[in-house]
Amino acid sequence: MRTTAVIAFALLAACDANLTPPAGPDAGGVTYDCLPNLDGVITADELPVALSVPVDFYVSPDGTPIDVAGTVDEAGRRVWDYSAESAADSRVTITAEPIAGRWYEGDFPAGAFVLPALADGDLDGIYSRDDTALWLHGLASPEQDPATGRTLLIYDRPVALLRLPMASGDSFTSTGTITGGELDGLPYNGTDAYDVEVDGSGRLELPYVTFTQALRVRTHVVVAPAAGGVTTSRRQVSFVFECFGEVARAVSRPDEPARDFTVAAEVRRFAL
Repeated sequence: MRTTAVIAFALLAACDANLTPPAGPDAGGVTYDCLPNLDGVITADELPVALSVPVDFYVSPDGTPIDVAGTVDEAGRRVWDYSAESAADSRVTITAEPIAGRWYEGDFPAGAFVLPALADGDLDGIYSRDDTALWLHGLASPEQDPATGRTLLIYDRPVALLRLPMASGDSFTSTGTITGGELDGLPYNGTDAYDVEVDGSGRLELPYVTFTQALRVRTHVVVAPAAGGVTTSRRQVSFVFECFGEVARAVSRPDEPARDFTVAAEVRRFAL
């Protein structure tokens, strides 16, 4: 399902001067010079892009139970407890890389960096970030001519995945049209519509680290081929924290009707 790949973003900061190391027994030797001020607003400066810096995630398999609604503690604060470790999880390293030198570099003149759109690395997302948004320009196969066929999907205009500055209550729709694309070696035209809503904040508990004021971002993407295909959709709930970016996500199974879905196709959590 291409919808899994389309809802793909993950930015994490990894800078120089250690101002606020992650909570837990070991910060992994990574230091940070972006200081979270916990004001409920994430600006472009609080969503830095660190290129060629590997970041580890725990990735849970299809069928993993998930509570994206969360609970409310005695102080009236929303809490998402994803701290339990599981033998079913794999540990995956994800690295944002410059687009320079990629076979599709010339097709994305405004693209600045690349991230795997899937944990298994089968598809690349091409991104940029400015003071107003995190932008997705399209998708491409990492290899120019893989055995499964080339994929090159270029949006007619970049799609906003996050509008900046971002705060609870924000919502928007962003649409990208693909004309003359290739999907697994076959011609492809279509439209991808993203409905994005930042609908709350609270404490996010992960293995060995707690993020005290993470923003919950709901993304619902509808993928509509121009002809001869079936329209599909998928939901993603992401948790974004100042200076770290996306620290957790849950991706639904295809065509999930419930906003607060309880079974995920993939769960990804920041790992120390």
